[in-house]
Amino acid sequence: MKAKPGYKLVQSQFRKYEEIPERWILSKLNKICDKISVGIATSTTKHFVEKGVPLLRNQNIKNGYIVIDDLLYISKEFAEMNKSKKLQEGDVICMRTGYPGQSAVVPSKMVGWQTFTTLIIRPCKKIINSQFLMIFLNSLGRKQISSIQAGAAQQNLNVGWLSNMSILLPSLSEQQKIVSILSNVDDLISYFDNSIESTEKLKKGLMQTLLTRGIGHKKFKKVKWFYGKEIEIPEDWNILHLTQISKIIDSLHITPKYSSKGFPMVRSTEIKLGDLKLDDAFRVSKKIYDQFTFNHVPRRNDIVMSRVGTYFVTSFVNTDEQFCMGQNTLIIHPEYDSRYLYNFLNSFFIQKQIEFLFDRTSGQKSMSLKNIRELKIFLPLILEQQKISSIFSKIDVKINYLESKKSNLENLKKGLMQKLLIGQIRVKI
Repeated sequence: MKAKPGYKLVQSQFRKYEEIPERWILSKLNKICDKISVGIATSTTKHFVEKGVPLLRNQNIKNGYIVIDDLLYISKEFAEMNKSKKLQEGDVICMRTGYPGQSAVVPSKMVGWQTFTTLIIRPCKKIINSQFLMIFLNSLGRKQISSIQAGAAQQNLNVGWLSNMSILLPSLSEQQKIVSILSNVDDLISYFDNSIESTEKLKKGLMQTLLTRGIGHKKFKKVKWFYGKEIEIPEDWNILHLTQISKIIDSLHITPKYSSKGFPMVRSTEIKLGDLKLDDAFRVSKKIYDQFTFNHVPRRNDIVMSRVGTYFVTSFVNTDEQFCMGQNTLIIHPEYDSRYLYNFLNSFFIQKQIEFLFDRTSGQKSMSLKNIRELKIFLPLILEQQKISSIFSKIDVKINYLESKKSNLENLKKGLMQKLLIGQIRVKI
């Protein structure tokens, strides 16, 4: 086997030979890092304080960034006892459990902070860029970890495994260029993320207004809402129970046998805000499909709802594909404008009712069919329902467009990252 011009063959951890750029090296992680260690591993409970030295844990480490909204603090005295574990700028901290290998770089504002049982990697700055190492660990590095742990029980990522991890290393200037390219893609992804967030915020604000004030009304009335509360709505609107304006079909409370092919079965995990997606749904046979659709065959413009979970989110059926509903779900077949009801069911006015109605006797939130049927809906005349739906639909089209752009960029980044890290695509320095 002969390498193409500008490339060389090296022995790889997973394949006998691997083709890499001529000037790149294949190295073990411990050869290019000044330190690979574990953060504080002894009990910290008695050293917690309200204000002190911040303590990062595994749950604070996300894919490429650190979150600090659930931060704990330890005393300065205890932190000083563990001064050898203090974080420095450019350190890469790495999850040991959950998503082993998931990493983030320590910024300057976190210098002196401590970590609890996370892995701390201190790159040799003359050899490897911290951001480059983080990108590697969050992609090819995690693939190596998965291959090592394949077929075995979940294990903690340890210093030994990390030290022996193989990494392809271009020159420092090429590393920096790769980081810059991927950072530009991240900036674009962030732009679409922010656009999605602001558009969703706009829709949320409009929902608060349109679902109580309507369009062009001058006369309003106060009506009882729930638990003695009052709310003001247009004079010609009604408040009706969900069961008065729709047919509600409960699913069978049994766990079926799934198949490799057949009809999609929507479980509570598939129900997310927006149009219903069937791509990742489990499959069932024709016999089971017929069993689960005995009372009602789901159809376009139906609404599906999860009866368990935190938010009782609904999805809108915008497909003619045949499917059935799994346990802990139900179908709502509206008698009026479906989109209007779908938006109302995902509004503040329903979530507020659900907060009072969910079953508090179990650890997991669930709601009885009786309570679901009695959910109160603000109902304008059909023409106004359609006008309100049209406004929301235009916003939804924009959100879907932005989400599609973001998804395309994420896929682009994933493919680009892979090729850049193994030298299939070279950058100009």
